[in-house]
This record gives sequence, structure tokens and C-alpha cells, in this order.
Amino acid sequence: MRPLFLCLFCAGALAACAGQPPEPTLAPAAERTAAWQAWRSARDSLFRAPGSPLLAEQQAAFEGLSFFPYDSAFAFAVTLTPALERDTLRLATSTGEPREVVRFGTFSFAADGRRLRLAVFQPTEAAPGTGQALRLFLPFADATSGRATYAGGRYLDLDPTPDGRYVLDFNYAYNPYCVYNPRYSCPLPPAENRLAVPVRAGEQTFAHP
Repeated sequence: MRPLFLCLFCAGALAACAGQPPEPTLAPAAERTAAWQAWRSARDSLFRAPGSPLLAEQQAAFEGLSFFPYDSAFAFAVTLTPALERDTLRLATSTGEPREVVRFGTFSFAADGRRLRLAVFQPTEAAPGTGQALRLFLPFADATSGRATYAGGRYLDLDPTPDGRYVLDFNYAYNPYCVYNPRYSCPLPPAENRLAVPVRAGEQTFAHP
């Protein structure tokens, strides 16, 4: 997908005149795959360590989480469309108590021959005692939910960027903690974040011992 130089020059000039950031780019596939493998290993280590969300009997039998193989087709360079109003929404949860989040914006990308949109949110406050900046929260469900992946949907986390450019990599999609332990209360994806296409990337269903 390489436009003629003249078209590329004109598009770049128009973007500059409009004050818009340049189109985001993806790192080479080998770098992204290596980074994902390190993330996956760290996630397995987290589940083996004290404070794991696993129940004691699950942790004793734990051999690692299940993931789809890394697939570059599910990594997208996207630009955030900011929300016109940062309204507060109440997401349903696995335990019934609503969770408040703030609408942050939307991502638009093409997959499976379709133009898809997902809303991204921000928690109203950081987890107590963490001292961490508020990350962006993207809960979603897709055509694999309830089959190869958790029926209640999966999550992506993103750090806010100053220019609105992001890498939306579904290979990092992970299960909420309520998958492993019912004492956790997990937000469920709103209707607008339920995709009709399959996202065969990220964490799969958890096989309980």
C-alpha cells in the first residue's frame, strides 16, 4: 500500500497544515513478536508468584496461560478520535455492581474486510495504593468469545500518548481476573465494543484443574 510520491507529499502537507499528527507506524514484526513473548513470560510468572489471582489448587497445577500464536494481522497503527465529551458511563460487571469509567475516545481500524470501531475508556480513579497514572481501558468481545476465549470478553490496556497515536495490538488481549477467581469483579464490554468478527489473538480460555 504505497501511494505515488506526489500523493504522499500532498497528504503529508495537508496533515501538517491541519495540525494533525503523522500516521502512526508499527515496529518490525520480529521486534513486536519478541516483546510479546517477553510479556507473555512475565504474565505466567505473575500467576506463579504470591498474590496470584489463581486459587491455591489452581496455582499448584498451573503450567502457563494459553495464547493464540502471535499474529501480526491483529496489530494496528491507529490514531485516537477523542471523545467530544468526557461523559461518565457505568459498565456492567461480572458480580453485578456497576463500574464507572470515563469515555476517552474511539479507535477505527480495518479487519476481516470491515471497518471496525472500538470505544476506549479511562477509570475514574487509580487502584488504591498503586500511585499509578490512569491507563486507558479497552474491554471488548468478539466472535471467539464463549468459544476459544472467555465468554465475558477480554481487555487491552494502553498508556495515554501526547499525540493520540497508538499501537492497538490484540495479541496483548488478556482475561480479567474473574476468569480465575470469582471474588474479583470485572467490567463487561459495552454493546458498542462487541465485534462480530473473530479476534484470534491474545489469551484464550483458562483450563481449570
